[in-house]
Parts: sequence; C-alpha cells; structure tokens
Amino acid sequence: SITSSSMITWPYIANTCSEFQQAPSIITELTIAENTCNEDNLTSIDFSRFINIHRIVIGRHSFTKVTNVNLAGIDSLQSIFIGLGSLSLVSTINVEGTIDIEWKYSVASKSAFMSAPVGITDLTIVSNSCNEVDFTSLDLSRFPYLRTLTIGANSLNHITTIEGGKPLSLTKLTIGERSLIYLQTTPLNSTIAVQSLPWFLTELFVFEGSWENELVLDLSQFSMLRKIVIGNNVLNSVRSFYVHNLRQVESMSVGNNSLNNPYLLSLSLSDMDKLQTLEIGSNSFGNVNSLVLDGLKELHRLSIGSQSFHQVTHRTI
Repeated sequence: SITSSSMITWPYIANTCSEFQQAPSIITELTIAENTCNEDNLTSIDFSRFINIHRIVIGRHSFTKVTNVNLAGIDSLQSIFIGLGSLSLVSTINVEGTIDIEWKYSVASKSAFMSAPVGITDLTIVSNSCNEVDFTSLDLSRFPYLRTLTIGANSLNHITTIEGGKPLSLTKLTIGERSLIYLQTTPLNSTIAVQSLPWFLTELFVFEGSWENELVLDLSQFSMLRKIVIGNNVLNSVRSFYVHNLRQVESMSVGNNSLNNPYLLSLSLSDMDKLQTLEIGSNSFGNVNSLVLDGLKELHRLSIGSQSFHQVTHRTI
C-alpha cells in the first residue's frame, strides 16, 4: 500500500471544487484549474492536510471568495504559483521556511490598486487604466515582495509623485508608451549625492563641476531612467561607470572631455531595450580599450566625436 512516507510523485489536477475537496492527502503536486472554487460559502481553504505536497498551482480567477489560507505545518512545500485574479480577497500568505511564492495580480483602476494584496510578487497595471484624476500618488512600498512591475500603455497619467522606497525585491520594471507622462521629473542635477537620488529618477543631468570626487558611478540602479545627459569636462574621477540593463532609457549623451580617468578601461552598454539615440562628444572615454554595445534593439542614431574611444582595441557591437 502507499503510505505518506513512500517515495512517490503524484500530480493531481482539480477541475471542480469537489475534486479539490476529495484530493488524496498524499499527492505531491496540486493544480487548481481556472475559474474554480468560487462558491460564496468557500471563504477558507486548508492545504495543511496535503502532507507530501511540493508544489501548488492555482489557475486564474479561482478561490475568489476566500479570505483565509492555511499552509501551516507543510514541511515538504517548496513553491506556490497564484494566477491572475485568484485569492483576490487574501492580503498576504504566511508560510514557513524558504517557500518560493509567485503571485500574479492585475489591476485596472485606482480602487483595485489600493486594495491589491500586499503579498503579490508580479503586478500588472493594464493599458489605458488607473487614469483617475484623483490618483496622483503611487506608493509601491506597500508591496514588499514585488519582483516584477508591468505598466501598460497610456496608464497612470495623473501620477505626479511616487511615495515610499523602492520595493526591495523589485528586479524587473516595464513602462508602456505614454504612461506616467505627468510624473514630476524636474531634472535632478549632480549637486545631489548619488546615494540621495530617488530610485524613480527619470531624467539625469550631470553638469560641469559636479561629482568631482566620485570614483564609482552606477546608474543601473535607477531602473526608471529615460534620459541621461552628461556634460563637458565632468566625471573624470570616475574609475567605474555602470549603465547596463537600463531598459527605459531612450536617449543618452556625453559631452566633450568627460569620463577620461586612466583607470576607466571598459564600457558596456547592454540590454537598453528602448535606447534610440547615443551621442558621445569629442575626447571622451579616452582610456577605454574595451567597448560593448549589446542588446540595443531600438538604436537608430549613434554619434561618436573625434578622439573618443581612440584606444579601443576590443569592441562588441
């Protein structure tokens, strides 16, 4: 006979709520189909009876009336996937150990955003939405586990400020065309310390005489940057310059006689999906010997002045 201690792999798919309720307690993988278990009287679900469960997958728009989830005491559980619109009344899911939770959620209005569960990991703001005139401030800090934020086209167009800090887990941000068009982006210049710049910075202007003692300049931390302007005769103390993986940047320019530190030997501009214009003035990056331009899918204007990159011996374009 099969016991709870047997070494088995038993995937189980529940297409109805009765099938979920009748699922054997020793299954190892549980999949709940889409649009399932939405009965008005189903407000609490208990997964603790599945003593061997490794993975739980909940399809889209299921368990929509549930307000409480019990996962206590399941030592074998490794991951949970929650589809869009499922468990929409549950604020957060408490788990023990290092269980990987992937919780997708989609909103199309201010009220839906404000009531989104704080435990979500992937948030999509659909196109042409969240444009209410009284929706002027966006606070993402309430989502501490947020890893991916996708903003569709023409959305959040009355937002003028972003409140709170950047979610610590946020690693991927996509902003659609004509979204956040009124976000206040008064160009912040480099009289402000790099570490004091807001994480949601969209435009950066570096003027002559600024950051004269900066040794490392890492712009890749500002994932919402759209425009970078570096002036003349600046950043010549910088030994390391990081600008990769800035997927929202549309234009970048560097003036004359800039970024010429003898220790600045390489430059990589990679995975800047929206970069259309790259302009480098004369006599800049004069000591760089390795240049990488990779993943610049939209680049249609590239201008490099005389004596810039003149020591490059290795390049990838």
